[in-house]
Amino acid sequence: MLLNCTDKKDTPSSIIVEVYEVEPGADSKYAKGQIKYMEQENYVGDRLINKTFYNEDQTLRGKEVYDYSETSEHPTGSKFYGPESNILSNYTYKYQDSLKIESRGFEGDGNELLRIEGFKYDIKGNLVSKTIYNSFNQKQKTFLFGHDSFGNEVTMVLLNENDDQILSEKYEIVTRTKDGEWLEKWGYLDNNKTPVTFYHKRKSE
Repeated sequence: MLLNCTDKKDTPSSIIVEVYEVEPGADSKYAKGQIKYMEQENYVGDRLINKTFYNEDQTLRGKEVYDYSETSEHPTGSKFYGPESNILSNYTYKYQDSLKIESRGFEGDGNELLRIEGFKYDIKGNLVSKTIYNSFNQKQKTFLFGHDSFGNEVTMVLLNENDDQILSEKYEIVTRTKDGEWLEKWGYLDNNKTPVTFYHKRKSE
């Protein structure tokens, strides 16, 4: 969540998340290594305008641009552009009680259905599951998410179409804001005691 900007509804801001490999550090500890991935969410006030994705060499991977109606508080859909600014897919969203419960993805700028995503939340509004279906509404995989008391994601489990576990990741938050929001965390795969990823989040205005 962004800081409260009720008096600056037109103020632009960004949230940047960087994901790093983990390397051995001093004294048998570990340290962040080479960057693997980066994404940047761009806002105007509290409204998410677009989200940009970068490769490990900082080249553009893609960009998702969100659509709004004149009266909507939340995006009604989005378009995903490739690095050559070509539209690869477009999405429509469905909401319930201000929470997105379904996304439908279509090829390019057309109406050929590619996949469906379903979302579920806990009583606090935290996302607890995302299930992906193909165009025939057949389940492909499911992501399950766990959260701490501040709403930070601290576990992720990936299931296949038969609900068998493929992998899991746990997150150790090492730096937070004064409100408990994560800024830095280590990621551990499948109960491994050594982290495989380091996540860093920063905000700019």
